[in-house]
Amino acid sequence: VEPASPGVMIFEQPGGLTHANQAARRILARGDGLLLDRAGRLTAADPAAARTLAAALAGRADEHVAIAAPRREGGPPYALRVSRIAPRNEAVLP
Repeated sequence: VEPASPGVMIFEQPGGLTHANQAARRILARGDGLLLDRAGRLTAADPAAARTLAAALAGRADEHVAIAAPRREGGPPYALRVSRIAPRNEAVLP
C-alpha cells in the first residue's frame, strides 16, 4: 500500500486558488466535500466547515486553523490545515 500524498493548495487573499498539486486537483475533481466556487475560492459542502474555511481564508481566524470537512460520500473527513504566510514583501520574524 502506497502512502497517500497530501493535497496542497496555495491561495492569495481574498481566497483565489493560485496553485494546487496533483493530489489536491484529484480531491477537488471528486467533488466529495471540497470544491471551488465560481470565484475560484475553496469551500466545503458541509455548511459549518464552509463557514470556518471561509473565515480562515479571509484572514478572520487564527494564524493556523484545523478543519475537518465531512465527505459527501462518507468515509473519513478531509483534514484541512489553513496557515497564513507572510506576503512576499513582508519578513517573518521568530
